[in-house]
Amino acid sequence: MPVASALSQVHLPLVYPDQYAVAFGLKASLIAEGVETDDQVAFLRRNNCDEMQGYHFSRPVCAQDVEELLGGGRKD
Repeated sequence: MPVASALSQVHLPLVYPDQYAVAFGLKASLIAEGVETDDQVAFLRRNNCDEMQGYHFSRPVCAQDVEELLGGGRKD
């Protein structure tokens, strides 16, 4: 299936097929932003996406909350 068709089926409007192909052609890391659904995560994993971020994983949080989420928060 062409990348453009696959991308439109999982509603990834901010991923441009040409950039996607260039990233893999150059063996560069590909980071997907705005990932919101299980289908998007599955598609990106199948297509070897290196990193993902978006509401699927977490809503925006402040720095203090990030430390706590990662287990490094101070216990004062």
